[in-house]
Amino acid sequence: MNLRQLAPSWLSPARSKGPGQTAEPWSHSTIGVFRLVLSVTVIALLTYFSPYQRPHNIPQLRIGTTALESIRAPFLFHVPKSSSELSQERLEVEASIPTVLTRLEPVSRIQLARFDSVFSIMAPAIRVQMADSLKQRYLQRALPLVVGSLSVEALNTLVTVLSTASEPYVDDFGVVCRQILSTFYTTGIIDSKKNLKAAPTSEVRLGKRTLDSGLLYSEESLKQGSMMNYIAPYRTIADRDAVEAVHELLTIFIQPDLRIEVEETARLRNEARSGVASIKRLYAPDDTIIEKNATITQDHIEALDALAERVALQEAKNPIKRLLQVVSSATIAAFLVFIFGYYVATRERAIFDKHSQLLLLALLTVSTAAIGSYLKTNELDVFLVPTPLAAMLATILLSPQTGLILSFALALFIGHIFGNFYVALICALTAAVAVYTVRHVRHRNQFYRSINGRRVQV
Repeated sequence: MNLRQLAPSWLSPARSKGPGQTAEPWSHSTIGVFRLVLSVTVIALLTYFSPYQRPHNIPQLRIGTTALESIRAPFLFHVPKSSSELSQERLEVEASIPTVLTRLEPVSRIQLARFDSVFSIMAPAIRVQMADSLKQRYLQRALPLVVGSLSVEALNTLVTVLSTASEPYVDDFGVVCRQILSTFYTTGIIDSKKNLKAAPTSEVRLGKRTLDSGLLYSEESLKQGSMMNYIAPYRTIADRDAVEAVHELLTIFIQPDLRIEVEETARLRNEARSGVASIKRLYAPDDTIIEKNATITQDHIEALDALAERVALQEAKNPIKRLLQVVSSATIAAFLVFIFGYYVATRERAIFDKHSQLLLLALLTVSTAAIGSYLKTNELDVFLVPTPLAAMLATILLSPQTGLILSFALALFIGHIFGNFYVALICALTAAVAVYTVRHVRHRNQFYRSINGRRVQV
């Protein structure tokens, strides 16, 4: 399939009246007016997309070079922090604020008292000389919630261990179990550590203490089996192979006694973020920005850019200087449009006489300039400018020569937007490679092959 057949009907050189009717070409006067209006529109849009030029009295230096003269601040101005630097500092300050926790005091007291009550009923009942089945039935009636939470194996283990043990051992058994629970509640138990792991810092603040969240215990992990690591070191329990049974028993008395104060933590971190200054440095009048023969650093570049921006804003407030800025931008746009239009009028007469193809060139020019201006305003990567794409479209739909000249004109304007000749050079070279790649493309399969070829080159 021929790609030029895919072009819309408005790329035809004549106006279509309808199906079955003869197309009628535009008159010379009509197309002349169209060219004039189109040129003025393109120049106006390019002027609109042009940024304010850097003041000529503010030098543009490179990092690593040597300053030929000292530069002093003409007035009071400040150097703002870049968005990335400001965001990084705010993250660091936010990370310095620990997560605020509140201890629920009644929880530990209630659970420890509940354990004492349960054990005081369970131990004497188990030590009574009767069949184990009768002991279990009695415990089910006396402690239905506790016994119902235990597995049959865990209940049998507890009955076996305590029924045959001496009274001092039973007392030590109860003391050890209570000590394990007391250790957990003394440090603090939280329902889950997922929210703490997602926080910008691992530190938490509990009252006046600040500690690492890794020292806290999690209800979720304790009940899933990590509690056995704290039970196993006690030989009173481990020697009787009762670690798992005690784990099931103690999980009944595990309840979070720490609560995350989400609103208070968010308030403190927002205050810390808002307290980060957006100003990197302040220069008073006649302060030295760069000493003579000093090596240019990134701080010097940022100071000169801030000074240039401040001067540009002051000039923008002056109607005369603002008008001069507009006139200079319009002159650059008109010069590029005139050069390209002169080439099309003298070398590509067939395109020059077709209003639809002139409109196509105008759309490619304006859209590429608009994207370049957007990238410059939002400080995005210059390599996102679609100059090669515009050159490829002009080459495929019109001619390679037109695509090449258009790419050079667009590259110069993009360099003007970014205020950097190297940007213009990069855009021109990449667009030239794009034009060379698709110069013979006339069918769809050729287009795919050219795209694959460009991927290989990259």
